[in-house]
Amino acid sequence: VMVGMVVAVAGGSCQADDNALMQMNQGRRSTPPPTPAACEIKPLPCGDPNFANFPLQVINREGPKRATFNVLNLNDGSYTDVCDVPGAKLNGCGINPIDNAIYCVTADGNAQFVRVQCDFPPNYDPANGPIPGSLCFFGQTDGNFAASFDPFSGDYIYKTNGGEIDRIQYADITMYTGYASATDANNAGPSQVSPDNLVTNNPLNQLADFDIAKFAAGTLFMGMEQLFLVGCRDNKVFLQSLTNTANFAVVTMTDYGTSPSGASGASWLFRGNTTTPDVYCAYNDGVNGVIQVN
Repeated sequence: VMVGMVVAVAGGSCQADDNALMQMNQGRRSTPPPTPAACEIKPLPCGDPNFANFPLQVINREGPKRATFNVLNLNDGSYTDVCDVPGAKLNGCGINPIDNAIYCVTADGNAQFVRVQCDFPPNYDPANGPIPGSLCFFGQTDGNFAASFDPFSGDYIYKTNGGEIDRIQYADITMYTGYASATDANNAGPSQVSPDNLVTNNPLNQLADFDIAKFAAGTLFMGMEQLFLVGCRDNKVFLQSLTNTANFAVVTMTDYGTSPSGASGASWLFRGNTTTPDVYCAYNDGVNGVIQVN
């Protein structure tokens, strides 16, 4: 696997503070499909090049408690706040490729599957500062800190704290009733969120994050194009096929000077497409920052 250094991003632990890196891609659908009236979807302005050409990162902050979504400048490692969700702590965030909305799981001991409501005005400029955001609550689910979306189906795929790879199907998400608070969602009765299992005893359990892309992994698995979970740890890249869950591989980074150390706290796709992705892994070892994996 060929790698290249992008920028050394300073500050914070990806696992403690920088909980998820997400992609905003030009070319995604600009108008969301019809959806139930409850918790109206607030799609991100993915068609706006002034906003869509940056990765997004959510950082949980205290004083006051809030989840802040930031755009990350890959040239200098700087962040610009774009949306503040007061009182929230979030994990396992990702942008759904079908409705362009952010979905996460709350990380406050009452794990709720939520959609983030950031109502950006037309021609929004991040230089104008963050807008206020809110959450739409769907119900309790598994706690997780690593998740991504299937770029074709829009299914939310995540790693449970117990080590499984599970899925919340987008067809189900479109039918969920949204609630204004976790209390309202809990009072409605048993959770409507019903994941199904994809991989048990998964070998990706040691990873802190992953992303999903469809590609042919060189000569591995007879060179067949498959849908892979991709993540990094140390100088290794982990590949778990979702097309055939028996297919798993670990490959070593090459053409890179200092071997990165520890878990990559965030992985995302950027400046590529679903079949020829550019995968980025962010390290917080104080040396390697963000590495592009080809």
